[in-house]
Amino acid sequence: MGEAAWADYHRAIHDAADQAAGRKVACPVLMLWATRGDMERLYGNPQRWAGNVQGAPIVSGHHMAEEAPEQLAAALTNFLRI
Repeated sequence: MGEAAWADYHRAIHDAADQAAGRKVACPVLMLWATRGDMERLYGNPQRWAGNVQGAPIVSGHHMAEEAPEQLAAALTNFLRI
């Protein structure tokens, strides 16, 4: 197993321990995902990792910034309150 694979393995163990203990990211988190992507299927509900999650799906494929720049910019601007 390569060095990167070992790092991923150990990170997964720590993630599982944190989730089992009920620990979550405390700062605000913005999660945006493509409606034609597989983020939600692969990772599920982001609130299992963070308690203060904002976000929504963006109507696009994998490359949101190129396929839906206005939607993406609006979501980022709203989250950052620019």
